[in-house]
Order: sequence, then structure tokens, then C-alpha cells
Amino acid sequence: MGQDRELMFKLVLTGKFMFVGQIMVPGLMLHIPYLANGLGFVRSLDGGVTFSTAQVVVPYVGIRKTSSGVDPAFNNIGVNDFPAMAVDKSGGTHNGRIYAVFVAQQNGNGKAVIELTYSDNQGNNWTTPQIVSIPNGIQSFFPWVCVDQATGGLYIAYYSIDGSGFQTNTYLAISNDGGNTIINQKVSDVSHVTQPINNTIHRTGYEGDYIGVTAQGGKAYAAWMDERNGTWQIYVSEVDNSPVIIGISAFCNSTNYTVSNLPPNASVEWSVSPNGIINVPSTGNPITATKISQGNATISATINGNPAETAALNVSTITLVSSISATMNGGCNNGIQTWYVNPIPNITGATNWNWTVDNPTSGIYIYSPNSPNIYMDVSKGGGVSVTYTDACGETSQKNGETIYSPCGYSFTVYPNPANSMVNISLQPTNGKTTIVGSAISEISIYDLQNNLQRHQLFNKVSNASIDVSNLPTGLYIVEIMDGAYTERHKLQIIR
Repeated sequence: MGQDRELMFKLVLTGKFMFVGQIMVPGLMLHIPYLANGLGFVRSLDGGVTFSTAQVVVPYVGIRKTSSGVDPAFNNIGVNDFPAMAVDKSGGTHNGRIYAVFVAQQNGNGKAVIELTYSDNQGNNWTTPQIVSIPNGIQSFFPWVCVDQATGGLYIAYYSIDGSGFQTNTYLAISNDGGNTIINQKVSDVSHVTQPINNTIHRTGYEGDYIGVTAQGGKAYAAWMDERNGTWQIYVSEVDNSPVIIGISAFCNSTNYTVSNLPPNASVEWSVSPNGIINVPSTGNPITATKISQGNATISATINGNPAETAALNVSTITLVSSISATMNGGCNNGIQTWYVNPIPNITGATNWNWTVDNPTSGIYIYSPNSPNIYMDVSKGGGVSVTYTDACGETSQKNGETIYSPCGYSFTVYPNPANSMVNISLQPTNGKTTIVGSAISEISIYDLQNNLQRHQLFNKVSNASIDVSNLPTGLYIVEIMDGAYTERHKLQIIR
């Protein structure tokens, strides 16, 4: 619509006409240099044969200050006071609600903001206007509004000068609860400069004042003009406002989850996978999820509406250490190897960290054993474990990562994977050709639950073998001892 029209109207209900427009003092005139001072409303319930008495339903101060609308605050484009209106015909909670949006001076004398008002009784009474444009907008203008008639979602498109040099972006104010809660989303991916179109075809200050938005089934489409590439063109952006599960991603005992953006009269069915971690009710919205055990799970919601949709959210009752990362830090220094050891993931909010050596052994010195990430000096070797208190106050433990010093000797376990016999050899490292005072005295094999599966003593030998033919397929830990030194290796058994 061009700036020559001072009256906005919209057909909103079959057989019923409602008109919304700006009211100007002293009267309705073209190009009159007076600010709008109210939102006027009139309706017809008999197909336009008769109309209600025109009245100002919401007073406000508009932004058009001159007959041409040109305003230096908007880089000398012509601005207007046009309102826009939409009606909820979705059949949902707010069915029949009339929404009207307009641009006004904040507090009657401030910057331009987009305001929203609505009526639930065919325009007899209207709510106090609320600002829906972004708070950091320098000037916000040219609003348009629509209702998604499948979901009842409210969408308000507008421009906002949000940067220096009149840099401008297009925004969409979104509400899924009848205008009570507003979320603003930038829909333009590149800003443009608010400025008059530079040619002789249009009148002074003309920028095009064309913007619109439509929506259906949880998806909105905003359309606007900008000159990001030097030519005024039309752009469209899709916004997906489909149902989503709202709630925290990790909890200790219980928490609530809600599906937002629901279609009118939709019901929600809930499920969780895998079982045994979180319990959820089968139906309802919102619902309370309760913890069964520690772990990760996916909560799913099936929305039985029109259209039918699904939503999912990955959640955790707590975050557990899944592994221990151990990395050699630098080279040998007088027979000592430094290691950097840390938990994976590095848990936020966990306390009471305590790193220990798994078995009595010499040759491992732990720096700051009560820190999440530690350094160790190793002259021989062994396994390390960590205990910690998670954010829920529960104590957990992760066992068994082998660290050793390659500066003297180490054990070799082969074949790996194995299916019958496993061989262990004492090997010199770093160019050493002999091993003095060291030999295999004991070998133990544990499953990953730290249950002993095999144990055998040896008489200080350099090479040994142990039978694993009767062990099930899986991962195991081989623990080798020479008396004062213990070393652990991971072993895979296959059939």
C-alpha cells in the first residue's frame, strides 16, 4: 500500500466487516501534517449493510510528523502511521481474538516502537498496548500482522534500524500464547540501509513501505524489500515455529517439560528411550519427568493435532565421566615421564575430585589429586581412577586407565585381539638392551566391572602366557605385576 492512503482496512470474517485505521485531528485528510493520535475501529455484522459507530479504541501518538512523512530520524524516508489487523479463526484457545498492531512514539514522545493490542469481544474492549519490537531498536516501523489459522500462532513483521548509519534488519515478533509472551527473531540475514529510493519515478523520501507476513501449520513467511546489493528487491524468509519440547537438558530428581507451539485442541503423547532412566506420564502437557537411574535418554512427544507432528529432546539425569584421557606430556626426564590426565567429558558443576592409583605401586606421583585435570610423574606405572561428586550430589567413580614410563621398560601383550592364549613379554625401551631386577611375577585378568576372571603366579620370568580360551567375547583388563611395579593393558577377546 502506498503512503497516499490514510485509512487501512481488512476483511477479517466471512459476512462480517471490521475496519481499523488511524485517527487524525482535526479530521481525515490526505497529506495532513498531524500525528495519528488513536486507533479507530468500526465493524459490520450484516455484510457491510450497517456499521457500528466509529470510535477511538486505543489512544497513541504516531510517528508521521509532516505532510510528506519525510523524517530525518529515518534517514529522510517518508514514514506513515498505518496500523494492521488480523483475527484468530483457528478454533483454538484464542479463537475470535482481534489483533491490531501499529507504530507509535514510545511514551508519547520517544523513539518509534511497534505496539500490539487485542480484543476478545468483537472490538468492544481492547487491551492496554504492549511493545513487541526489539528493545535495542533505534527506530522500529512498518508493521504487519497475521495469525496462523492452523495453530493460532501470532506473527508480526516489521523493520528496525538497529545499527549505526541507519543499518536496518527485518524482524518477526512471534507469540504462541495469544500475545502474552513475545519472542523476537531476526529474519533478514543481511542488513540494509534505510534510505529513499534514488530515482525520479517516486516522490521525495519514498522507500516502498512494503512488508508482509503469512503463516500456516507452524511455518511463517516474512516478505520485505531491501537494497543490500544496491538494487531494491523483495526477499522472503521462512521461520519454523513447529512444536518443540521446552525444558532443561539435565536434572537431578524431577523436572517439568512442556510442548510449545501446539495446534488448537491438540493432545500430546509422551515416550522415552531407552527405558529405565527417566519416567514420564503417557499423556498431558506439561508433564513431570522423574529420575529412575543415572544416564542419557531421549524424551519424545507425539502431537495429535492438525497437522500431526513429533518433537524430541535429549536429556540426562546426570552427566557421567565416560572415559579417562591420558596423554604423555613431553619426553623422558631422568627416567620420569609426565602424563596429563583428564576426565571425558569434563563435567560442569562436579566437585570433590579425587584421583588415585588403582593398586599399591611405586613410581607415580600425582600433582593436585583433587583437581578435575591433573599431571602425574611416572617412573614405573599402573592404573589411575577418579571419584567425584556430580551436580546432583551423587558420588561416581571411573576406574582404570594405564599410565607408565617408557623410559626404562614396559610389558607387551599379544596377540590383541586374542582368542585362546595371551602372551606377555617384558620389553626394554629407549634403547636399553637389558632389564635388571625386573620380571613378571603375577598376571590378573579383570572384566570391565572389575571382576577377577583369571589369576596366575610366575617365578620372575621375562615372558609368560595365560589361557583365555574360556572367557566370553568382550573387553578385559590385563594387570601385570613384577613385585613393585604394576601395569595395565586393555585386551579384546574375540571368537
